[in-house]
Amino acid sequence: MKTCSVILGTEMKLALRDFFTTFFTLVFPSLMLLIFGSLFGTFPGEAGATMLDDMTPAYSCMVMGVTGLMGLPLTLTANMERGVYKRFDASPAGRLPIIWGELAAQLILTLAGLVILFLFAWAVFGISARGSWLSIGGAACLSTAALFAIGFLLAAAVPGPRAALAVCYTVYFLMMFLSGATLPRQLFSPTLLAVSDWLPMTYAVRLMQDTFNATDGGSTQAAGILLLTAATGAAGGSFLGRQKR
Repeated sequence: MKTCSVILGTEMKLALRDFFTTFFTLVFPSLMLLIFGSLFGTFPGEAGATMLDDMTPAYSCMVMGVTGLMGLPLTLTANMERGVYKRFDASPAGRLPIIWGELAAQLILTLAGLVILFLFAWAVFGISARGSWLSIGGAACLSTAALFAIGFLLAAAVPGPRAALAVCYTVYFLMMFLSGATLPRQLFSPTLLAVSDWLPMTYAVRLMQDTFNATDGGSTQAAGILLLTAATGAAGGSFLGRQKR
C-alpha cells in the first residue's frame, strides 16, 4: 500500500507539471463556458434546454478527452521510450504498479476537472443538472473508459513519443471540434454530421447531455457504442502492447 501511494503521489506531481494537460483539464473548459455561455447561453438548445444546458455536459467531454486522448498516451509512450517499464520489469514489482499509478493520476485529474466545471456552471450561470447525479456519474465513467481505451490503443500503436504527439493532437482536436464537445452539432453541415457520427466522442457528448438534462436523444445507442469502444480499445491496446515488449 505504501508503494502504491508513493507511485501515485509521484505520478500526480508529474501530471500537474504538464502545463498543457493541467490547463486544458482544469481551466480551459470553464473558460470556454464563460465565453460562449455569456454569448450564446440563452439561445435554445436541444429538447427544450438552453445552449448553456447543452454546453455544460458537452464541455465535460473536453475534460475526459484531454486526459484520455492526450495525457495518458503521451505519458505511456514517453516512459516506454525512456525504458522506464523495462527497468521496473527487472524489479519484483514489475511494470503494472507504475502503469496503474499513471492511469490513476489521469483519472484523478479528470474527476477534478469535471467537479470544477460543474461547480463553475452552477456558481456563475446557475446551471444545475436535471438528471440524477448517479446517472451522470455512470455516463461519465463509461465515456471516460471509452476515451481512455482509445488513448491506451494509440499509445500501443504508435512507434514513439514524437509520432504519439502528432497522432494524439490530431485525434483529440478532430474529436473535440467535430463531436459537439465545443460547437453544437446544430451548426454542422450534413457532411460534418456524417463525419461526426463516426467519432466516439460524439456519443460521449450525447450520453452526457442526455443524462445531465434528463432527455433521451439516443442515450441507449450512445452507451452501447461507448461500451464497444472501451472493450475494443482495451483489447487492441493490450495486444499491441504485448508485441512491443
